[in-house]
Amino acid sequence: MRITASARVSGLRPVWFCHRDASLDETAGAEALPVFSVSLYDAYRRGSPSARAGLIDRVRRLWRRMQPAQSPDNILSAQLSQAIKRTGLGRDDRILFHTADGMTFGAIDRLYSLADAEELPRIHVCTPYDPKGIMPNRLPDRPIDQIVNRWRARGLIGRKIFLHGENARLAAHLASLWGVSVHPLPLPALPPDPIVGREGAAAWPVNHPDVLKVIVLGPARVEKGFHLLPDIVRHTLDALGASPEAGARAPVCFAFHCAPQVIGYAPQVLKALERLKEFPPGIVHLIEGDLSESAYLAWAASSDLFLLPYGQREYALRSSGIVTEALSMNKIIVATADTYPASAIGRNAGLAAGTPAEFGRAIAEVSREIRRFREGARLSGERFRSEHPAEKYVSRCLDAEVNRGNPVVPDAATGLPA
Repeated sequence: MRITASARVSGLRPVWFCHRDASLDETAGAEALPVFSVSLYDAYRRGSPSARAGLIDRVRRLWRRMQPAQSPDNILSAQLSQAIKRTGLGRDDRILFHTADGMTFGAIDRLYSLADAEELPRIHVCTPYDPKGIMPNRLPDRPIDQIVNRWRARGLIGRKIFLHGENARLAAHLASLWGVSVHPLPLPALPPDPIVGREGAAAWPVNHPDVLKVIVLGPARVEKGFHLLPDIVRHTLDALGASPEAGARAPVCFAFHCAPQVIGYAPQVLKALERLKEFPPGIVHLIEGDLSESAYLAWAASSDLFLLPYGQREYALRSSGIVTEALSMNKIIVATADTYPASAIGRNAGLAAGTPAEFGRAIAEVSREIRRFREGARLSGERFRSEHPAEKYVSRCLDAEVNRGNPVVPDAATGLPA
């Protein structure tokens, strides 16, 4: 919540509009209002085994079916309008949507179609998604391109609505796609916490300074390459000339978080889990179930290498909070080539790969040169934290109002900002 503190320093009074089921303890003393009843994950929950279970859930679904049908963006728009009136926000206030999906764009569009735009707060819309690729909750009746075109035609962009991409590659793509000003708004760096790292080190089955500790965190998802992990482990051992039976004597140890995603386990993930269980604990340790924030950060901080075999199609431009965590914590990154995560790798701070065999060879190279890569990751982390503190997140957001006539123009050769 350092963003909240930075906003106060900038002379703003931050208020969090939260989901009605959110834990308000996480707002660290900031003013928070339970506003929304719809969320990014609602579409994924429909029809999932967890959503079908439980008497309360069944009663809620029955009640919803008895009500007049409303689209999620309509609900979100109405609740946002109510929150604006409740808090007395006006034309000189700002609202930031920091993880906008298709439903968010649709809700803002509805809000501006039903209210006096001049009396509404300025709205900043930041997305980690490419609307031409993977963007959740896109609305068939409100395509993103048409929404942005309407805003541009009404003269709202750069005056009342300010658009952001969560990384420079994505911002350049969106600016080219829409022909409007789109500003990069990277996630802020986490402050380093060496105590958390020491606490997490005790959980690893092998904890020797010469053993490369490789982590995969977050729910087990195909789009993040979880189904590739057994082959990556096998190719890593082959490249190092180590057998699975080496166990604690191997030069590398993997820890894989394998909690199910919202819709449960995909078949490919279940097969991968069975194969991973065949490796001895000294090679592969499976972290089961959901992690608390402190446990998650402890595992992250005590690792050496973040393994990110993300799908190239899904993450060519899409941002990832895990990349920000890795960079903030001085971690080596091995990521899929031609993706945003790979583009974030600093000099001597990681490698890009494609196939499981290439990932295995990359991890083996890091293992053999572990001190060089650790030093490269440390220097990369220092640069990242200096370039992306929470204070700059707030100022970059506000700067979009000053630089509204200066869209991010991509370089023709690289697709990156010129």
